Amino acid sequence: MEIALLGNPNTGKTSLFNHLTGSYEYVGNWSGVTVEKKVGQFKNKKDLLIDLPGIYTVSPLSKDEAVVSHFFLHDHADRLLNILDASQLKRNLHLTIQILEYGKPVVIGLNMMDVAKNRGIEVDVNKLSAYMGVPVVPIIARSGEGCDELAQTITSQQYSYSEKNLIYYGREIEEAVLKLENLLPHSITLSCRWLSLQFLEGNQSIKSYLLNFIEVDVLNNLVLELEEKLKDERNAKSIDQYIYNKRSEFIHKVLVGSIVNSNDQKVTFTDKVDRMVTNQFLGIPIFLLLL
Repeated sequence: MEIALLGNPNTGKTSLFNHLTGSYEYVGNWSGVTVEKKVGQFKNKKDLLIDLPGIYTVSPLSKDEAVVSHFFLHDHADRLLNILDASQLKRNLHLTIQILEYGKPVVIGLNMMDVAKNRGIEVDVNKLSAYMGVPVVPIIARSGEGCDELAQTITSQQYSYSEKNLIYYGREIEEAVLKLENLLPHSITLSCRWLSLQFLEGNQSIKSYLLNFIEVDVLNNLVLELEEKLKDERNAKSIDQYIYNKRSEFIHKVLVGSIVNSNDQKVTFTDKVDRMVTNQFLGIPIFLLLL
């Protein structure tokens, strides 16, 4: 199998790549850009790991993000391995949602469990897995702890994946997604829902791809109609901000359900945030509340 490794910058992706692969099959640059491309072979000597650049979003704002968008559109991966920083889940999960919406089998490597623990953050791995609908394996990539189990999980022939929609984006977005899906030919092998959502949040690479099948005026009019509906009915400033907010709501639910403060099991993540916000109005410095 060919497995793509994805994650935010500074999540330990390079350390994980080195632990999972016994040798480099290829080191060079991605086509047309000076961004490094690394492909390694898993230690089982059968499967390949493709190291994609560290990004915050699939929608390209940089060369690295453009590489990932192009890869999703035009290259092949049988499965996706998403590495997360357990101490920065709120930030990392925005990319995870976009990866899951792509529709390929995904396994999450939950890295920096030691860092999270030292910060008083305890992640319930089973609950996180249940929320995301995919296997989650706790690891410490720096030392290699858990990496063998992660390799076995991502390369297992027994891993079965059933695609599901994690987020309901509201009537207006869902109707626009359905319109776009109905305009696309059945021959497309990519997830039409992922293509539609990426287009609606402004991914220009996806728009260029969709122009192969749909007239530009049709695409532009669909966006304008949706913008007007969201502005009138939801008081939304823009489509991409509305989608971002819906994802943030889902992430908040995930954090509340799967994270506790290990120093005080009775204080949930939400309780702590609410207490910090409330006490700001009382004039108590935030740094005192974190002690």
